[in-house]
Amino acid sequence: MRRDLPRRWVVGDETLVEVARRRPDTLAALAEIRGLNPRALGDGGSGLLLAVAEGCAVPEADLPRIERRPRAIVDVEGVVELMGALVRVRAAEHSIAVPLLATRTDLERLASGDRADNPLLAGWRRSIVGDDLVRLVEGELALRVADGKIVVEETDRVPDRS
Repeated sequence: MRRDLPRRWVVGDETLVEVARRRPDTLAALAEIRGLNPRALGDGGSGLLLAVAEGCAVPEADLPRIERRPRAIVDVEGVVELMGALVRVRAAEHSIAVPLLATRTDLERLASGDRADNPLLAGWRRSIVGDDLVRLVEGELALRVADGKIVVEETDRVPDRS
């Protein structure tokens, strides 16, 4: 903050993850971590070691928990790949970067049937790709290759909305 530098210029996220994984307890151990430049060590190395020590001292019961969503019984990897192809088609049509339109996590959730609070089914994402992704999963849309391009087309399948 004192030097008014972007956070990632000081220490990148990948480097911080490696610090957390290795849990160094000396400046020498900290210096062995790739991505930490000597200047950063000199200015803030001791503070970084203190933060690591404080983090390691937190009891297991007090650590934050990340809610894990149960995976569907069926492997969704192939479905996610197919959905990703549709996302790439729609992203190209609208000149939008694929990661801004849909993340792999969002696609995995949708493929496994989790539609609650999915950003793909809200706002502009829904109108560009979300509704089509649902239709693809439900068999109402299909993808095929024609003239070297992926083509999205309707199927003859009648949706079961019961």
